[in-house]
Amino acid sequence: MDLLNNLSNKNILTLHTQAAIQHFSGDWKTRKVYLTQFANMLSRLWEAIKQDDPYAEFFLYRTYDQIQAAMEVISKAEQEATQVLNKIIGMEIQIYTNTAPFKKELHFKTPYAFMGARLLLKVDDTLRLLLTMRKFGIPETTTCNYQNILNELRKTFVIPRQWQKTGVTRLDVVGNTEKAQRAFSVMGELPMVILEKQLQFPFKPQAKMNTHI
Repeated sequence: MDLLNNLSNKNILTLHTQAAIQHFSGDWKTRKVYLTQFANMLSRLWEAIKQDDPYAEFFLYRTYDQIQAAMEVISKAEQEATQVLNKIIGMEIQIYTNTAPFKKELHFKTPYAFMGARLLLKVDDTLRLLLTMRKFGIPETTTCNYQNILNELRKTFVIPRQWQKTGVTRLDVVGNTEKAQRAFSVMGELPMVILEKQLQFPFKPQAKMNTHI
């Protein structure tokens, strides 16, 4: 049953800081990964998992795990920055807002791409707080650190790019076929919990081939 039959919606991303805007889209030649590239790579992982590529599943899990870790780090920074600004007595403070924010409608194909968009929004909001702190002469801390927050974003966006399409399946890995050997040479050893389908995480697509190891 298609739960979204005849349903539609618009998803418009709004960014304020230049750092966040610069991480939305860019050229592959810069050797950086942006949200749009992140989303495209996730779509490739998604389709590969449907073909029972266990490496694609592993890199999707790593992406999910890093998104959760990055969200936790950035949320702590956001909370600390908010508390610091709230301690300034006698002044009503409005955090920096772009008078002409960047807006873009999103048409992503996977839930993980939208998770990446949420992470970018979280980074944008937190950077606005840190820039406001700078305005009031409040130094950064280990938790509230502009560069560290951007690093968490970059660490997340780069993970899907580490996967390479080899056409390998779980049966290939078990049989140590030529495809499996090539996958191992470029992506390393596959955790058994992935190979044996013991690791569950949200929104993982189902393989079209119901392989049991």
